[in-house]
Amino acid sequence: MTALDPNTPPVGGQPFIVTITPSKIFPWYGAIPGSEGNPQSATAMPDIYRVGGARFTSQQMGEMKKRRIDPASVETMTVQRQATDREIYCGIGRLPPVFAMECPVVKREADKVRVISPSGQLAWVRPDGWVKAPRTRPIQGYM
Repeated sequence: MTALDPNTPPVGGQPFIVTITPSKIFPWYGAIPGSEGNPQSATAMPDIYRVGGARFTSQQMGEMKKRRIDPASVETMTVQRQATDREIYCGIGRLPPVFAMECPVVKREADKVRVISPSGQLAWVRPDGWVKAPRTRPIQGYM
């Protein structure tokens, strides 16, 4: 099987219903002001994805305020990640959907970028905007 292109249009910023593990804080969920009750998607499951609303999450705004960063002039980048199987099971032979959020840039290095994630935490991402290298091969079924 050939590699597929994971650079598909994002389905939203995050799932409408988030999955949380209390022992491990997930940096890619945040409260998106203005998106409550506004599930939209171009897929067959229009009630899953959380889109719309403000440019930054409430937690990102709080972190920028704490760091005295002006939200109107801060450098940003679109950070993408593929959905986990716990968020959206995409089945065998398909790549997972992509979520994308605007994140303020705090620091740039040659091979990574430090951003304020949607949860307000600082996180390193790849310079191309991906959280980690995207999966380019779908999960195969049992033979």
